[in-house]
Amino acid sequence: MRVLAVATGLPRPGAEGVGIFIQREAEALRRLGVEVETFEARYRRGPIRTARALSARIQEVRPELVHVYAGSIGALCAGILSPVPLVVTYTGSDLLGAARGDPWLDQMVCRASVVCSQLAAWRADAIIVCSAQLRAALWRPSDRARAQVIAAGVDLELFRPMDRAEARRRLGWPVDGKVVLFGASQRRAVKRFWLAEEAMKRLGAAGVQARLETLENVLPNDVPLHLNAADCLILTSQHEGSPNVVKEAVACACPVVAGPVGDVAEVLDGVKPGAVVPAEPSALGGALIAVLRDGRRADGAQRIRERHAAPVVAARISEVYRRMLARRVTDR
Repeated sequence: MRVLAVATGLPRPGAEGVGIFIQREAEALRRLGVEVETFEARYRRGPIRTARALSARIQEVRPELVHVYAGSIGALCAGILSPVPLVVTYTGSDLLGAARGDPWLDQMVCRASVVCSQLAAWRADAIIVCSAQLRAALWRPSDRARAQVIAAGVDLELFRPMDRAEARRRLGWPVDGKVVLFGASQRRAVKRFWLAEEAMKRLGAAGVQARLETLENVLPNDVPLHLNAADCLILTSQHEGSPNVVKEAVACACPVVAGPVGDVAEVLDGVKPGAVVPAEPSALGGALIAVLRDGRRADGAQRIRERHAAPVVAARISEVYRRMLARRVTDR
């Protein structure tokens, strides 16, 4: 089975974190025997130029199907250009739109992106969404009915528990003291770093001393060190699809405090310590205080292994491919 994976970003020097989940998923699929080729759609070059490049890549690879990661104009272009079945995976903002506080132009671009995403769903032969929340965001009932919830997997060779003191030494952090890790870039409005800062102020008022670190400019392969070095991860996003950093934290036994976005409540259900609380400073701060005073590591690593390990997820996606291609043969 030969697949062309289309993404708006793939890892490259200077931007290693871009598309890392797609790269890891492609590697997991290859281990199952799926031939995966890639195409990076760089829309800043212009949609016509990008469409021509995509068409040429399809002719070069001659895939049995095309799998587009994230909706927007790329998925719509693939739906129009692809002579073979199309799979679209929706990841978050492609269906949920921009964050409050984004510049006016970004808001307009995101609205156009959502429209393109919805039209691409109509053209797609199979739809994958990262959470039930994203499935509900699809406009057409028929698209919601056939969409399958498959979140990105976790590389458990990378994300595993290790000694916290050793992780801190390798990062150059002080071995003593409490650390809360903000699991995203503080520059992205949708992640709401300001809310994490407000929650941290509640700790000082309660006499709990801790500092806030971020994943700003952290290379993908260094994220496990940060999760193992931290006492807790905080997620304050306005919206998410299925934030992989939450699953990665649990795989590293790092407790998580998060607002109720995406599939976070499902991932953290029964995992202790940790909490899903209203996304406001008092609730988040109170949950952080409870986790830091508890002091234990999270107990959900086995759950991640059973449900979200990269090979498990790759097998589910491979099955989507097989069923879709089988339907195509039947329909002939």
